[in-house]
Amino acid sequence: MLKLFEHDNGSDGTVTNRITLIDKLPDILRLGSWVALLVFIFLLPFKSLIGDWLSLPKTILLLVMTADLLYRVRKRQWISSPLDYPLWAYGIAMVISSALSVDVQYSLKALLRTLLPIVIVYHSTWQQLRYGRQIRHLTWSVVLAAMLVVLLGFVLSDIEGGRLEGIFTAPTRYGKYMDLVIPLTFSLLFFEKAWRIKALLNILAISEIISLLWTGTRGALVALSAILLASVAFNRRLWPVLALCVIVAAGFLWTFSVSSPLYQRITNLVLSPGNLLIDDPALQDRRGYYRSTWAVIKERPVVGWGYGNHITNYINKSKDDAWFKKNHVKPLPYHAHNLVLDILLEGGIVALAAALWIALVLAGAGIRTFKKIYTMPEPLALGFLAGLCALGIHCLIDVPQWTNSLLAVVYIAVVMAHAYEGTIHSNMNL
Repeated sequence: MLKLFEHDNGSDGTVTNRITLIDKLPDILRLGSWVALLVFIFLLPFKSLIGDWLSLPKTILLLVMTADLLYRVRKRQWISSPLDYPLWAYGIAMVISSALSVDVQYSLKALLRTLLPIVIVYHSTWQQLRYGRQIRHLTWSVVLAAMLVVLLGFVLSDIEGGRLEGIFTAPTRYGKYMDLVIPLTFSLLFFEKAWRIKALLNILAISEIISLLWTGTRGALVALSAILLASVAFNRRLWPVLALCVIVAAGFLWTFSVSSPLYQRITNLVLSPGNLLIDDPALQDRRGYYRSTWAVIKERPVVGWGYGNHITNYINKSKDDAWFKKNHVKPLPYHAHNLVLDILLEGGIVALAAALWIALVLAGAGIRTFKKIYTMPEPLALGFLAGLCALGIHCLIDVPQWTNSLLAVVYIAVVMAHAYEGTIHSNMNL
């Protein structure tokens, strides 16, 4: 063993203190896993921008986190999470579904490529926070990435149909990302004391609101409006948040022409939501998507058709035109545009039951977090919870997809850690 430090006690030649690399390995591994997690979270939004260049670094980061988790299991240092059983139940349900999939090879590869990293990231975040890591470090990893995402979004000005998609592949994905980061930005704004940092966060918050409005994503606008109103009800300090949102939104819309499609899209949502539900073409399309998805689900309701974002392509190939005509539906879209239907399609009733189990446990953690608002105030934990709630509302008419799902998993781990362990605060030392 390589000696790092040795102290001779005197004439008898006895060694009283010896530290070796083997002795320090657990601490090195824990710290390396924590750094890997922070870097991984920072890189998440840039997947579509950099693409394959991130594959190797992200794989290395996941391997470091996995090594730390395996070491904890081996040394019996694993700290159980209330979500352990629900998560593994969901994973087993998807394995069964994939083994019986319309395309087994694709589904099993998708499990390893997407669901396995989700499990690793959740457990790594949970273990690190229970070990005593700072929520504030996770928050800054998310917020610093958001700063760069917003900046690149304006610099690249990638507009699709009059709507901003930034560095994402679609405006809706950008909108779901904003669901998660805007509440957290405001929470960090109230947590930080230095005026320079607060000024920077104010600029970021305004830029994020403008970005969200420019995406024109109905689900994100509805979700964040609901969450901001709820946050104000629970915490008086968030009244400036609501006022800032209204002022920025009004100023943003004032700069647009009345005939602008984006202007019409947002004003219709705010002023006439009832007519929007009846007349909006996108929502009408979604009704067609739901009918098509439900027709397919009814054929394999228990275990579903298999896991994977592109499983609908294989389902469509397995059906001929006569089947679609007989059921009066069209071929399935890329995804079901509803999280519940998407889970039913992929994993059937078995996976949906596990997902509802996860939702119930998370809801309990959310209630515990709200109860701690006045006894154990933690603005950052509230920001993570609000982001999850906003994304959850948005998922009534969409699905989070992989990048936002991974980020949401980090949020879930933070909420669970804060709810079930009172010693985890933003000001804890490493």
